[in-house]
Amino acid sequence: MSSPPLRVFLTKNQEQSLFKLSRSQQVPQRTRDRADALRLSSMGWKVEKIAVYLKCTKQTVRNTIHRWKNRGIVGLWDAHRQGYNDSIFIKVPLYDNLLARDVFIFIKEPFYNQKLNCGAT
Repeated sequence: MSSPPLRVFLTKNQEQSLFKLSRSQQVPQRTRDRADALRLSSMGWKVEKIAVYLKCTKQTVRNTIHRWKNRGIVGLWDAHRQGYNDSIFIKVPLYDNLLARDVFIFIKEPFYNQKLNCGAT
């Protein structure tokens, strides 16, 4: 017996935040792709179709959906990887109802002097 289709249901605020996040040039490409995957899933796209559209594997899409369900928006960013310099954390204003706590995004060295503009205004 197969499991039910993997799908995300987003509130309007969550969808708006993910849209802004996916269009921000200051956010890593992988994070933007994950935001797009979640938005497409909420629109009813199947995992296979999202994987083809984003040119990734089906397992990558599944992992993204599970990360969202388990960790919320924080799960869209990569964890620290060995070999990268620790830089700074920047508090990013996002729409409420995404997480109960503030979101801090790890910003790598090249982004020191750039203003991150992906949240609510």
